[in-house]
Amino acid sequence: MAHSNTVFRQLLQLLDRNEFARTERKGFRPKRRYRTLDRSGQFVAMMFAHLTHRSSLRDISSQLAPHAPRLYHLGVKGVKRSTLADANHRRQAGFFQELFEQQYAKCSRFAPRKRFRFKNKLYSFDASVVDLCLSLFPWAHFRTTKGGIKLHALLDHDGYIPAFLEITDAKTADVTVAKTLQLAPFSIVVMDGAYVDFLWFERLTRRKVFFVTRLKRGIQYTVRERRGINGAQGVTSDQVIVLAGPNSSKYHGVLRRVGYRDPDTGQH
Repeated sequence: MAHSNTVFRQLLQLLDRNEFARTERKGFRPKRRYRTLDRSGQFVAMMFAHLTHRSSLRDISSQLAPHAPRLYHLGVKGVKRSTLADANHRRQAGFFQELFEQQYAKCSRFAPRKRFRFKNKLYSFDASVVDLCLSLFPWAHFRTTKGGIKLHALLDHDGYIPAFLEITDAKTADVTVAKTLQLAPFSIVVMDGAYVDFLWFERLTRRKVFFVTRLKRGIQYTVRERRGINGAQGVTSDQVIVLAGPNSSKYHGVLRRVGYRDPDTGQH
């Protein structure tokens, strides 16, 4: 009988098992031998859950059970809900972060390059709230009747792949996670107005990191220089400014304030 290689198995083959084992030995070796579910099996089960949109640990276990005779092709066995719950609770999540960083390094070598007129590394940083059912995920309390988590992502525009991912509770402020970023000098990070924090901008400037964001209403500033503009490109103003008022002590450098009007929407 001919063997049929599933799409799921083909995806798993992209991960080098020897590399997986080396990562585990490097700093995540278990204190005692796994009895039923090793870390590889845990990874396969959770990857299956994400790709097939399973809603719970019980759902994962029940969906894997009918395929038990075929799971040996993936190097795993069926998994009980309680066993998977214990593994996710007790084992270090840092192992999978290390695994992600390894796979990211591989992807970055093959990702297509986006050419810009400047040589600086360009990133976009943003956060999205993922809604969760509060009765099913009481630990993810967000609002009175709503649960959720927040996914913070730094997108590398060379290849459009994420360079940083962090999951927090939905109440965590976007800028709190942004302050943990370690960006190389002369790189550029683009953000929305939720990330306006002039003390953090001061640290970025000292590290020679450029930032682009929206200026919040009510921010006081003084215009130092008015630069020429090309109205045909939608630019309405181009100014060099310094902060005034309470924020002047938080950021000591000069900033460039650019106004732009979208020709399609008319939004400024």
